[in-house]
Amino acid sequence: MISLRNKVHLLLGLLVCLLFIVYQSIIIIPEGHRGLLLSEEKLTHSLPNSILKPGLHFIIPFFMQPILLDNRLQTLILSETSDENNNPSEKPITIDYFANWRVSDPIRYYQQTKNNFQQIKLLISQQIATLFNAKDAPMPFSQFIAHGSPAQIDAVLSIVNKQLKTTGIKLIAIGFKQLHLSADANARILDNMSIEQENRATAQHALGKANAEFIRANADSSVNLILAKAKEEAAKIRAQGDAEAAKIYNQAYNQNPEFATFYLNLKTTHQQGYNNPSFMNNFLSVNKKDEHYKLEKTHSKAAQIKQLMVS
Repeated sequence: MISLRNKVHLLLGLLVCLLFIVYQSIIIIPEGHRGLLLSEEKLTHSLPNSILKPGLHFIIPFFMQPILLDNRLQTLILSETSDENNNPSEKPITIDYFANWRVSDPIRYYQQTKNNFQQIKLLISQQIATLFNAKDAPMPFSQFIAHGSPAQIDAVLSIVNKQLKTTGIKLIAIGFKQLHLSADANARILDNMSIEQENRATAQHALGKANAEFIRANADSSVNLILAKAKEEAAKIRAQGDAEAAKIYNQAYNQNPEFATFYLNLKTTHQQGYNNPSFMNNFLSVNKKDEHYKLEKTHSKAAQIKQLMVS
């Protein structure tokens, strides 16, 4: 009975050991990654399947150690210090820029960098700095990173990738991220912005004032034109009225000249009394002995006699 129990324990132990060995021999490479095999801290790149692609793989446990490498596009944030306007007397400015890169050769990459991101960052920044610090550099790095054309960026990437080929790294893109200016540079920029805003405000004020004067002048001209037309129309109407009144007076005068003369004299006398309140106390008295009164009375009687004869 004891012997059977020992056999069971031995089988269980062997099964556990077998499962552990199988577990250690299985490796899963996720998507977007590559795997390398180390044997005694050395790469086994002489083996046909030394670079493991995404998927399930079996290795020799305890003798081979898998190294997982990220083969996706990665981004580094780098900084470059340069003098303003290439003048050493000016305080330097710091430019932050990004670099997108990926692993092109996993074996060379691991041999040169040991998958150390600080070393990768140093390698890329050194290659870029060396390119732009050369005497035959077409432009300063600050101008390139801020205003470089796509053709210029592609040319720089091509040159840098040739230098990085031995490291198994491929630079995909570089671009501007942030600019750190000195205190003096910030003050100058703020002053320039303030002056520019003041100039714009002054120009807008002058333009608004000119427009207001133009509108006011047009309004005054329109008012004067309207008043002139109104006065002209009023003068025409007044002239027409005076002509019509003169015509009526003329017709009345021709029909009865003696009465017209009497009426005009009477009207003149009335106007004199109206303009002078003390003139006959605003009352008009007619003297019956006046020639005009007698003449009018004679005409009135003659008209009555003529009417009786006709009837």
